[in-house]
Amino acid sequence: MTETTRTWFRRAGTALAVVGIAWVAMRFRGYGAALAPADVPDLVWACAAGLAFAYAAADILLALAWRALLQGQGTTAGVVWSIRTHGVSQLSKYLPGNVMHLASRQLLGASAGVPHAVLARSSLLELAGLASAGLLLGLMALPLVEVGPFPRITPAAGAAIVLLALAAARVIAGARTARVLGCHLLFLLVASASFTTLLFLLAPGSGSTLPWAAGCGAYAAAWLAGFITPGAPAGLGVREAVLLILLDGHAAEPDLLSAVVLSRAVTALGDTLFFGIAWALRGERTEGRKSTLSGA
Repeated sequence: MTETTRTWFRRAGTALAVVGIAWVAMRFRGYGAALAPADVPDLVWACAAGLAFAYAAADILLALAWRALLQGQGTTAGVVWSIRTHGVSQLSKYLPGNVMHLASRQLLGASAGVPHAVLARSSLLELAGLASAGLLLGLMALPLVEVGPFPRITPAAGAAIVLLALAAARVIAGARTARVLGCHLLFLLVASASFTTLLFLLAPGSGSTLPWAAGCGAYAAAWLAGFITPGAPAGLGVREAVLLILLDGHAAEPDLLSAVVLSRAVTALGDTLFFGIAWALRGERTEGRKSTLSGA
């Protein structure tokens, strides 16, 4: 690949990210309009801001998991380069189609010399890992639904299933795969815990009928539904619908709707903060291309 081609790939990948910024800004206006009628206490706003920073930190786990997937294919990707590339492309997931972040990452990675085939495989493996994490944590929501003859999953049983899955991944596919799955699980756990925290703050009485683990499981199941739905930008609409169904009766509908919208704002703000962190690392681009991508 010529230097000119790499430059255009890098510009195209960055352009997708910049368009994502504008799209997220429009989303924030919608979130503000949706939350305007609600009486959200100042404490909840402050907590939401803190949770956004926690979500941004969890985004770094996704970048490290992606780095491990690249390393598994013989590409020595550096930490700084991986965080920068993953973070800059992340906001593009809010664009219609729900694949623009993968396209942006493909272009940015190719501009750094990583083969297209390696980037494409890493994206597919990432999707599989995230879906597996959503499925595992989503089992915690089973106490909220009728499961027929099957036993309900308790928090202890759910934790045991997750640990067994990690152990199985290590035995079958190796330590690297187990680390990737672990990063995906931790990322989704942070997102799930953030939503459940907001719900309990907005509707304190929900804690008496909704176990914490079940609330986290409901979010994970809803996140998975949005994740696997083609064309839904960042699961928009699908995630909210599943949450409203699973948590019906555990909180007043206005409080539940407020928690859903506020959690959306938290994740969007967290992704934006992560984008800012990644953008600030642009000065490390030379290191990412020359020193840390040997074997690309």
